[in-house]
Amino acid sequence: MTFQIKKSSSVAITWIFLVTLGYTLEGQLSVSSTFEKDDTQLLEFELTSTTVSTLEKGPKNQGISVEGKFAALIKNGQIEQFFSEESKDTSILNLRRGLTSFFQFKIEDGKFDENDSAGNCFGFYHSKSSTKYTKSKTFCTDWDMRMNPKVEGPLGVDMQNFHEIYYDLTQDSRSLFKLESIERHSVGLRAKEEVGSIVESSLTLKHVESGESVVITSLKDALEKYQEYSILSEIDGRASLVESQ
Repeated sequence: MTFQIKKSSSVAITWIFLVTLGYTLEGQLSVSSTFEKDDTQLLEFELTSTTVSTLEKGPKNQGISVEGKFAALIKNGQIEQFFSEESKDTSILNLRRGLTSFFQFKIEDGKFDENDSAGNCFGFYHSKSSTKYTKSKTFCTDWDMRMNPKVEGPLGVDMQNFHEIYYDLTQDSRSLFKLESIERHSVGLRAKEEVGSIVESSLTLKHVESGESVVITSLKDALEKYQEYSILSEIDGRASLVESQ
């Protein structure tokens, strides 16, 4: 059974990157289900009131703006298409892709094949109660694309990837009350275990208010304000538009 948002919700978002990335993003993320028909749902997002700061002492919002609108067309619980206000900034688009991917999840136990910002992954779902679920992501294709060592033997590297997401739903299972995500990637030299690096990030979404969505009747009209992009995160610095058929 796939999760579907039935009401618009505004959630407080804190995205914390540790180790080499070293910055904190805080703001408001509004999520609305504006179109539903059969097995198709349109989720629209808006990121506002953001502040960006480094882990070191210093002023916030140092000329960085990540605010904007984006959307996802979801069919049978899977992200079918990703849309965003036009942007040439790959980092901003990747942030929006990542946030969108958190809203693709199921409320049942099992292993499922999924596509999101990390590529094609196995998603393992485990229910702790009727409103609490854990999702573990493994074997994501994009993780291998980012780090694909060619060297074998002692000069090669070992990679370990970990991503676990904790979902806490409202009692009616129609809205997301809280989400916590922990992601860790490590690379180490086989010949010298102490040589390597670790990148870790954590994210918290906490629900602050709910309201009725503005329902639309024309999906085409709703998508006119967006550009379609691949849901897969970019790693070469270019924002990839999806060409219209």
